[in-house]
Amino acid sequence: MRSDDESVKTKAVRLCRKSLSVTKDPPIDEFCKRGVISILIPMLSSTQTIGNLVAGSDAQTQAVLDAGLLDYIPALLNNEKSTVVKEACWLVSNVTAGNVHQVDLVIKHGVLPCILEIFHKGEYKAQKEACWVISNIITGGTTEQCAYLLNLPIFKALKNLLSVSDVKVILMTLEIITKLLEVSDQYGQLEPVCIELETYHSNQQVYQAAYNLIEKYFNDGDDDEKQDENVLHDGTCSTAVSANSEEEFRFIPPDSTLGKDGDFQF
Repeated sequence: MRSDDESVKTKAVRLCRKSLSVTKDPPIDEFCKRGVISILIPMLSSTQTIGNLVAGSDAQTQAVLDAGLLDYIPALLNNEKSTVVKEACWLVSNVTAGNVHQVDLVIKHGVLPCILEIFHKGEYKAQKEACWVISNIITGGTTEQCAYLLNLPIFKALKNLLSVSDVKVILMTLEIITKLLEVSDQYGQLEPVCIELETYHSNQQVYQAAYNLIEKYFNDGDDDEKQDENVLHDGTCSTAVSANSEEEFRFIPPDSTLGKDGDFQF
């Protein structure tokens, strides 16, 4: 991999990837000891190989992070090749699946704003991996780390995944939204927010998850008549606010001004 011949480098990287992907017990520790990581990281084409390295133990992941991995991630996430972006998102999802210190490093390196951009301009496969990045933080991160996400346009990004055909992705998105609203509620900063959630779905799990979310956070306590008014003749549900409305999910800090001192501070 230290060769000046690009074809030789490419072959070496492929061998590393094969070794880390196919072997039952990948030699991650051996790669770390021999200094392979510091050579791999600057190679933008080696994202899958590095992704396998950070899929190991927390200690192995930390060795890759200590070698400066996160410095290169924003460029990878903005790469013109969709395959590189997808692999970069997968790589970051492996890091956020680690410990809270490693999630802190992802936050401090400004990676998450780049991840949210993927929901708007990335291909679906990359968006799916980006969803895992957020889900891992929501699942294993601290309340403060979840609160950091609320300072970003997180809901605007996530709502794009509510219309995909993959039921698992929709459910994961609803779980993320629910957790973020719970965190907002813990801080006493939960405001009425609206988004077009399609509560009628052919999959009962999706319907139930969306219905529970609306019942908990969007039910104003009125009688069932208002709810009935939103039910169409074909059995589907209508929402009061369209997806393009300015009334979509917004986080309102205590001073009622977005981005001011009252906002969540991480």
